[in-house]
Amino acid sequence: MTDVAKPQSVQRPQPLPNDLTSPFWDAARDGVLALQRCSGCARFHHPPLAYCPECHSNSFAFTPVSGRGTVYTYTIMRQARVVGFEDMVPYACLAVEIDEQPGVLVVGNLVEADPESARVGMRVEVRFEPLGEGMQLPQFAPQQQQGDRGSLPLKGSA
Repeated sequence: MTDVAKPQSVQRPQPLPNDLTSPFWDAARDGVLALQRCSGCARFHHPPLAYCPECHSNSFAFTPVSGRGTVYTYTIMRQARVVGFEDMVPYACLAVEIDEQPGVLVVGNLVEADPESARVGMRVEVRFEPLGEGMQLPQFAPQQQQGDRGSLPLKGSA
């Protein structure tokens, strides 16, 4: 597998957590993918919502998930249109359906692989890209076979 390191000249935009998203970003700082889960019906929601569209509860907890899933859709960015990602072109932006609940999608970029290898149905797992000031951005790499090294930070980005 090819390691894809973040170019040193890239300055990613920092997330601006708010009341709804702070628990997601706090977990990401710790290298954990945690999603909002309704305390009423146990459904996951991402991005976070103020109330559950299933049971109308407004009681939530952020629950760690495996970080594994399947590429639901993707696009390969070939033009430098997103600030902070110009040096990464071309790169694959993925919508990943998490294993814990069908229909819940988390967006991130494909790392540790050629962007042209992105495919719908591809198995991926989370990686965390350090952004500075303790913030980390969830990204996705092709899922490794059982017994491999597991989920690690992006190489060359520490």
